[in-house]
Formats: sequence, C-alpha cells, structure tokens
Amino acid sequence: MSDQIIKDLPDLENNGPVEAQSTADIMAKNELVTMKSKGLYVAVFLALLLALMSVFSTGYLWWQHQIYSTMLRQSESQSVESIRDIQGMLDSFGDRVNSLQNANEDARNIARDLDRRLEEFPERFQTLERRLNSLQGVSDSARREWIRAEAEYYLVVANTALGLSNNWEGAITALELADAKLRELGNPSFRVVNEQILEELESLIAVQLPDKEGLNYSLARLLESVESLPIASVAPVNLGGDQESIENITPNLERIWYSFKQAMNGMISVERTESDSTRMLSNEEQALVRRQLELELELARLALFRSQGGVFEVSLSAASALLGREFDASDQRVESALLLLQEMANLNIEPELPDISGSLELLRRLSDREG
Repeated sequence: MSDQIIKDLPDLENNGPVEAQSTADIMAKNELVTMKSKGLYVAVFLALLLALMSVFSTGYLWWQHQIYSTMLRQSESQSVESIRDIQGMLDSFGDRVNSLQNANEDARNIARDLDRRLEEFPERFQTLERRLNSLQGVSDSARREWIRAEAEYYLVVANTALGLSNNWEGAITALELADAKLRELGNPSFRVVNEQILEELESLIAVQLPDKEGLNYSLARLLESVESLPIASVAPVNLGGDQESIENITPNLERIWYSFKQAMNGMISVERTESDSTRMLSNEEQALVRRQLELELELARLALFRSQGGVFEVSLSAASALLGREFDASDQRVESALLLLQEMANLNIEPELPDISGSLELLRRLSDREG
C-alpha cells in the first residue's frame, strides 16, 4: 500500500503545474472581460456625447434659422413701410411740382408781358412825340410835360420789373431810358433826379447775380445722370460671425467637436449692429429713390427760375441727403454730384433787392412843386 502511495506521488507532482496554468487562464479571461466592459462603457459614453452634440447642433441651427426668419420678416415689413412712405412723399412732391410749375408759368407770362411792353413803349413814345412836334399850336410846356410823363412812366416800369418779376435787366433798361428823357428835358430842377437814378443804377449793377443759365445747365446734366448713379448696398449680415468653414475641418471626431464648440459659443454671443448701415434695396425701392432724387432736382430748378432761395436750398439739401444715404458715396460720379450740390447750396440766388423807388418819389415831388 505504501508502494501505491509512492507511485501516486508523481501524479500529484505532475498535476500541480496544470492547476496553476488554469488559474492564470481564468485571470486572463477575467481581465479581458473587464477590458471589453470598459471599452463598451467608453463606446456608450462617446455615443451619448455624439448624441448630445447632435442635439445641441440641431438646436443651434434651428435657433439661427428662427433668427434669420425673424430678420427676413422684419426686413420685408420695413421694405413695405419704406415703399409706402416714399410713395406718399412722391405724391406730395408731385403736387408741389405741379403747383410750382403753374406758378412759374404765371410768373414767366408776367415777365414776358412786361418785357414786351418795355420794348414797345420807347417806339410808341417816339411816335407820339413826332406827332406832337408836327402838330401846330402845341406849346413848349406841353411837350416838356409829355417828356416828364415819359420819364415818370419809365421809373414806374423799373420798380415794377424789379419788384414783381425780379427782372434786373429790365429795371436797368427802364432807369436808363428815364435818365435819358430827363436829360432831354433839360430842366435844371430835375438834375437831382438824374443823380438819384445814377446811384440806383450803380446799386443794381453792383449786385452779383447768380449765373442762372449755368446753374440750370448743371442741374439738367445731373438729372440726366441720375439713372446711372450706383445705389449703395451691403451684403446680408452673417449671423454666425467670422467663422472657419466646417468643410475645412478634418472629418469625424474633429468635425463633431468643432460643431459642438461652435454651438456652445453661439448660445451666448455679443453682436455689434450698425444702426446707420445701409440695407439692400429692392428694385422697386431703387426706382423710387431715383425718382425722389429727380423730383428734388426739378424743384431746385423751378426755385432757381423763380429766385426762391429758401426752396432752392431745401431741395438741394434733400437731394444731397439722398445721395449720401442711398447712393454709393465712394463712387466718383456720386462724389462729384455731392460737391456740385454743396457748391450750389452756398450760392445766393435771391440777392437783396436794392431800393430804386427814391428817384420816382423825388420826380413826383418836384413835379407837384412846379405844377
């Protein structure tokens, strides 16, 4: 029996390494299972992180879409209101233009009538004077009275031409005719009237009158160029700011991380908005702006012909404001137009009228004294 035990001992010795090897395998398997579990946890965590970033990205895009939609609605509403306001202004300007055109036509008719009468009267007076000289029995006193009446009439015409129609040339011509008649009369008592007429002529000639023909030509040229002037515009605002394009980012995890970072940065942002920035105008609004500028320039031309300095200045100021606000001020044509309007606005198209009524009053007083 002892021999049997001794025989079995080698078997026990041989089974020891096998059991140790089995334990090591079990531990290795357990460690492998643990590593797989950890990898599964990491994968689940990454999946959750990706899902969370996707939710944030989707929310961010939806939020940006809502902001953009709101801005579009506001812009459309502002465009409609702007078109209505400009249309109302155009209607008002049209009425003003019509009234000014009618008044300007009346003033031109009066001026033409005065000029015609002024041109006709010297010939008529000469004809009447020849008839008086040919008549027998006409006294010299009657002839002198007739010449004095001619001089007085010319002085009345001079005051009327200057006061009503602002006809400086007609007033100067009438004063010169009155002076010639009084000199023809040769009455020393009327010499003071001649001196007064000379002073009034000097005061009229000394006034620097604007070159209305040149100004009208410049305004007409500017009117012709309105259609070619460029309208100012800006590109739509980038709601996301200056950001690197996501297509340039390495795909997969880095792109996902970039989207997540941009979403986080976009949740709270500070944006600077320029209140005076020019928004892009539609074709209808551009046409209305050009029409409004043309109306302002037409009003300036009418005011120029009627010597209405206030209306002229207001119209030029409105035209300059339109050019500076709605047109591209960096363009050379717009810049030249602005400079031209500024130079015109500094001109005085309505100089102060000198008083030329002194000679007429003096002649009437002397005539009453002699009569």
